[in-house]
Amino acid sequence: MISVRQIKIDSNKNTEEEILEKVSKKLHIKTQDILNMKINKKSIDAREKPNLYFIYEILVNVKNEAQVLKRNKSRDICLYKEEQFEIETFGTKTMKRRPVIVGSGPAGLFCAYLLSSYGYKPIIIERGCDIEERVKDIENFWEFNQLNINSNVQFGLGGAGTFSD
Repeated sequence: MISVRQIKIDSNKNTEEEILEKVSKKLHIKTQDILNMKINKKSIDAREKPNLYFIYEILVNVKNEAQVLKRNKSRDICLYKEEQFEIETFGTKTMKRRPVIVGSGPAGLFCAYLLSSYGYKPIIIERGCDIEERVKDIENFWEFNQLNINSNVQFGLGGAGTFSD
């Protein structure tokens, strides 16, 4: 199976036929040579507003796979290997205290999720205010240059990515 990445489709032309055409063009093969295809990833590109695009990673089975891969040297075209992730469980002793996570950004929230899925009851410590209060504090900074050192774009639920993303 071949992975074909960076297939950009106008959101108004988002059809299976359009995807099939783009994939065959990128692989330099006829559409009839594609035996089947499956969407592996789909994201939205909104950088050129108001025009919106979907960006796909498509998995395809093709005739003469080895030849197609040999002909295409693009980084966006490669042999697809399904990866299975397993999270090792470390330690065998029961914890006397609950684990503490400092920060409720993406890493902290993910860590809390994993720990809780293994039966632990983590405590999350966050320096910033809740999102509603944090939005007000950040608007005050942007508009009036008043910095709240404990509640700004760096501190609070979701971390810095809440405002930069």
